[in-house]
Amino acid sequence: MKTAQQLRDFLSATLPDQLEQSADPALQHIGTRDEFIDEATTALGNVPMAIRLTPYILSRMNWNNPMDDPIRRQFVPLRSSLLPDIEQSKPDSLHEEADSLVSGLVHRYPDRALFLSKY
Repeated sequence: MKTAQQLRDFLSATLPDQLEQSADPALQHIGTRDEFIDEATTALGNVPMAIRLTPYILSRMNWNNPMDDPIRRQFVPLRSSLLPDIEQSKPDSLHEEADSLVSGLVHRYPDRALFLSKY
């Protein structure tokens, strides 16, 4: 599964109409299948990484209680559980690129180099 539409189709066919309330206060407002699907598909568009889900991973999730399922939490993010980026998570959090002669390369030690990738 690679796209938000594929995930939406899968969740529509798999989830019950009403979901158990989550133990996580940030997710307690989600009570129906449609609310969960909106949360999951919106989160897919907001995360900085590509998400690929295999049939095996999907089969291991507890879709009767998807809110608190640890496997779902690891592989399928929900919008309400996303945290804002912090300064330390930026690619050049130590501001080393400003000291570099070549953009994207930090060469502080004679036998080491650090490549700063842009996403």
